[in-house]
Amino acid sequence: MKLIINIGFITLLILSSSCSFTPTKAPKEKLFNIADRANFLLKRAKTLRYKGKIKESMSLLEKAALNYLASGSKNKYLLTKVQVLLLSISNKKNLRNQQEFKKLVLFNHINNLGQDIPLTVLKIHQYKQTGKKAPAQKLVEDLLKRTKDNLRKQIYFLSLKLEINNFNLPISFLTMMEEKVNLFIKRRFQGDEEQNNLEFLSKSSFNLGKAYFKKNKFKEATFWFERNYNINKNLQHYVKIIPTLYLLEKSFKKLNNNKKQRYYKNLKMSYEQFLESL
Repeated sequence: MKLIINIGFITLLILSSSCSFTPTKAPKEKLFNIADRANFLLKRAKTLRYKGKIKESMSLLEKAALNYLASGSKNKYLLTKVQVLLLSISNKKNLRNQQEFKKLVLFNHINNLGQDIPLTVLKIHQYKQTGKKAPAQKLVEDLLKRTKDNLRKQIYFLSLKLEINNFNLPISFLTMMEEKVNLFIKRRFQGDEEQNNLEFLSKSSFNLGKAYFKKNKFKEATFWFERNYNINKNLQHYVKIIPTLYLLEKSFKKLNNNKKQRYYKNLKMSYEQFLESL
């Protein structure tokens, strides 16, 4: 089962970042067209990633990054490059991650962009990939302290903490994380636009499900896995649906619910066939 790192946190930063231009009239039109093309490429790359076409998605992200740079949007350039590296880590692509990471750190510093958090997230994933749990844990704890007033980021970093600890943390931690996720959902459905990013809920619900599964609390696990399935179905994030359905099948088997076990097994096979047909 291939691990796909959730990069919605970085995507939202790109879409919410802004830049200003003060060119003459003719160059302004040219810059607008380039930025518009970059946004289109970014959205297309996201669609391909949701369908499991990682290589094609990464190629479009690289093009989007270059268009952002050409348009003068240095923040969006950096954040898009971070997405490329996150995908390369999760799919074990040989893209010289360390060298590219150093280039981005330098770019951030020289241009005074203040994008330390996304770069720290990237460093955490690099540590995870190489099995360096202690430094990854230290960085996550630091991010949790720095973002304690930002619910969305708190949920993302708590999800990362679960991953670093192989989904093996105390029930008290899971309860605390559940409370934050439920508050996030409440705010989102009350119309708070800042909370409107389902990818965060996808990551947190899947990780909570895995954590409960590891503790043999299969009833709680199925609750979060079914929520995760519905979220990814709404997102049309098909590649993430399959591992969720697999764990739902296993969870209901443990609960001796044969009907639901067969249901999710058949559903998983159907989605696998669908992805193969794309």
